[in-house]
Amino acid sequence: MSACPFDRTLSAPRAPRVTPLLEGPVFVEADQLRALGPSVREFMGDVELRRGEGRLSAQFLRYDQDANRIEARDGVELSNTAGDRYRTDELQLFMDSRTGHTGQSEFTLAQPPARGTAKHVEFDGPDKTRFERVSFTTCQPGQDSWFLHSRELTLDTAEDLGTAYHAWVQFQGVPIFYFPYVNFPISDRRKSGFLYPSVGYSDKLGAELATPYYFNLAPNYDDTLTPRLLSDRGLQVRNEFRHMSRASQTHFEVEYLAHDRVYGDDRAAGVFKHRNQLTRRWSSNIDARRVSDSDYLNDFGDNINIASQSYLPQIAETLYFGEDLKFTARVADYQTIDPTVPDSLRPYTRLPQLILAANSKAVYNRPQWLFDGEWNNFERDNSVTGGRLNLSAGAALPLANSYAFFTPRVLGQGIQYNLRDITGETTPSTSAGIASVDSGLIFERQTWIGGRGYVQTLEPRVYYLYVPYRDQDQQPNFDTTLPDFTFLSLFRDNRFVGGDRIGDANQASLALTSRFLDERDGVEHLRLSLGQIFYFADQRVGLPASGSAPGPATIGVDDRPRSDIVAEIGARLLGNWYGQATVQVDDQNYDVQKHGVYVQYQPARDRILNLGERYTRDQIRQTDISAQWPLGADWTVMARSVYSQRDHRNVESYLGLEYNSCCWALRLFGAQRYDRTEDRQVASIQLQLQLAGFSKVGSVPDSPLRDGLFYDYGTTQPLEGSPP
Repeated sequence: MSACPFDRTLSAPRAPRVTPLLEGPVFVEADQLRALGPSVREFMGDVELRRGEGRLSAQFLRYDQDANRIEARDGVELSNTAGDRYRTDELQLFMDSRTGHTGQSEFTLAQPPARGTAKHVEFDGPDKTRFERVSFTTCQPGQDSWFLHSRELTLDTAEDLGTAYHAWVQFQGVPIFYFPYVNFPISDRRKSGFLYPSVGYSDKLGAELATPYYFNLAPNYDDTLTPRLLSDRGLQVRNEFRHMSRASQTHFEVEYLAHDRVYGDDRAAGVFKHRNQLTRRWSSNIDARRVSDSDYLNDFGDNINIASQSYLPQIAETLYFGEDLKFTARVADYQTIDPTVPDSLRPYTRLPQLILAANSKAVYNRPQWLFDGEWNNFERDNSVTGGRLNLSAGAALPLANSYAFFTPRVLGQGIQYNLRDITGETTPSTSAGIASVDSGLIFERQTWIGGRGYVQTLEPRVYYLYVPYRDQDQQPNFDTTLPDFTFLSLFRDNRFVGGDRIGDANQASLALTSRFLDERDGVEHLRLSLGQIFYFADQRVGLPASGSAPGPATIGVDDRPRSDIVAEIGARLLGNWYGQATVQVDDQNYDVQKHGVYVQYQPARDRILNLGERYTRDQIRQTDISAQWPLGADWTVMARSVYSQRDHRNVESYLGLEYNSCCWALRLFGAQRYDRTEDRQVASIQLQLQLAGFSKVGSVPDSPLRDGLFYDYGTTQPLEGSPP
């Protein structure tokens, strides 16, 4: 058996280290000198020998100059400038070949950073050292939390490899692992071998034992095979392959479980990702994911984000990025894994999708020419199918100075279909002109808050949009939805997202933004935005209530004189407090329709507190609290709770405690999430033990420090796998 805890980052191998005492003249100092022949000398009393980067001190030294052989005893210490040090009572060494041995020894090594004792040390060449009856640790002196004991240990600095026979790990005085044979890297260089096993337990899977084996196939590609024994399910096999070149990256992962004892059938999942930079402007991407059944992610996903995905993509695309021209050719399909989604609402396959954008650069006080074109061929079983061509062309004139901007824009937009599997019109079409004017002013003044200077801005903005009404009830709905109403919605030229509708409009958006900018560096500390749309005519274009077939407009039609009021707040406060909030208020009764409030406190990089609430009337009301905080010098607590106030139940939560000293860390986590398919809470316990510089066992949830950061320390990434 072998083991190799290491960083699997693909990289080139390291060059071997240079071992001292091999070259250069020999210098010796001592209290006494005695000659025993033409080439043999004995030195007594505070002897010090130096050669190259090496140094030897002892009370007695015999030196054979012809053979470059030394014998030393009484307080012998052999060291080098790299930081390696051996202390022993006797030493014999041929310096040119670095062959020889010591007796009972204490040693300190720079690479890997380690210390220990050995009954016997054998120097077997410039890069190899063999220890017998050895005990070593990476802990600092005075901390003896863990040791690796071995009958024989060999360190090869040329291969960056450690090999031990009949080895066991002793943690806090208790043996926890035994290996008849174990090898491991003594640097960050990768090598083939077993990774350390992981253990765990969950309500869904039972007890778990995984023993990954790593294949270091080449500096730029590798493979990891992981048998995973699940007591309630059976034996699952995982495989992960990675490849990297100067122009491409490939990641392929598959897992298979033969005859799931709970599910009663074979289960499998796979992910294939590939990115290739073909030329300076051409590139290609593939993102394909699939599972064997709709319950797979719910059964094997370890957090709510994975378990709650509704769609998995299979996308291949080629892209061109020029200065004024962008082109995409894409084929896309989605596996629907949420059984509650009806067939009529599942995303269409696009075979193919072609997108062309030719827009000149936006330069103030110069015309900008605009063109966008898109062709899609939509396919789906038991549905209306066919092709759709979208074209949009026009011009804008962005005018601006230091205190104002004024941007008129005109566009001509058209939609043309070529439909199949439909009774009625097979080639419906629509075209309309779009005219808009975006204008605003910027006022500034100096203000003082708490003795600190700020520049406060007042930025009124008016956006007028006119789009004539065109009857589009005979057009299908392949990919169009009505998005959430946000502050940015005030300035959109189409209230729909997708290519099936041109939303009619005769409206003006009024908005006001105020910012507080630090007078010294221009950093924005506070931003307040408020806005509303005023309708001069009723909206008539909408979407059918369900399905993709043509039908009367019922969704997206608004006959109110004004929209809801939307507001945003972003704050970078003093004292390491940060916050952001959005709110949507009904214009008639001033009832809150939707809001999101997030507050963060981060006084240092190793501690954070996140507080948030999400609310949508009659749909969602959730609180989200997470924290990571040190408890003294070595202890840290990590926790997160997502709670549905509307349903009065936990959505996802975990609580963990970490002890982290300089040489080992132990993390214990308890987690729970709501399983909507079984309408119950699923619990799991996760344990991770890490011995610094040697091993890492188990897995735990991501740190709150990597989730939901607002400003300097990171960003929250969107959930992958949702259709456009």
